[in-house]
Amino acid sequence: MRLPVVTGDILCKVVARLGFSMVHQKGSHTVWKHDDGRITTIRL
Repeated sequence: MRLPVVTGDILCKVVARLGFSMVHQKGSHTVWKHDDGRITTIRL
């Protein structure tokens, strides 16, 4: 079973709904942080 193709824009909208806020962007990578300390990086 193949995974669905998810663009960076869609993924950014999803993590924003989950309570993450974008901390910074460098090139094509954005770093998102949650209030409870979780951090994730998304490639655009």
